[in-house]
Amino acid sequence: MAYVTTLINNVDIGYLPLDGTEQFLPIPQPPASEIMPVFSPDGKYFAYQSNDLGQWEIYVTSFPEGADRWPVSDGGGIHPRWRGNEIFFVSGNALMVTSVEETNASLRIGKPEQLFSGDDLGVALDPVKISGNFAGRLYDVSPDGQWFVVIRTVREAVRTMTVVENWSKEFEGRE
Repeated sequence: MAYVTTLINNVDIGYLPLDGTEQFLPIPQPPASEIMPVFSPDGKYFAYQSNDLGQWEIYVTSFPEGADRWPVSDGGGIHPRWRGNEIFFVSGNALMVTSVEETNASLRIGKPEQLFSGDDLGVALDPVKISGNFAGRLYDVSPDGQWFVVIRTVREAVRTMTVVENWSKEFEGRE
């Protein structure tokens, strides 16, 4: 067993074996920032986002060796989620999905397809557009991949308040 995480200072991915050694082991990747790792259901791979080509893209690599790397997104991608044989991610303000199939010690990654646009739902799926950083996910996928939870910012109606000064003078001289 191991715990995969992102090193905050180096912005690289590594893991901490849960055998008591307490030694963080980096997973070899190109010299870039790698964040948001998520395991495949069988634990043999993980998806993550990297900016080694200049923009954030989604990749899959083997675990724990990180020997191979397969691109998932094409044209930008953040916040991967892995459910069954599918990887979900955000590209622009759209939720995308692609299939993943294991073939003789390799992976075959399908062409990403858009599931829905945040614009159509009135939501922002990209947290950078809301807060300026990657803190938090704005969506999640059910275990069977058939349902999505999407956070939507709701603005309350503007309430007005009327302030009446010297209101007591209205009652002077009345009994």
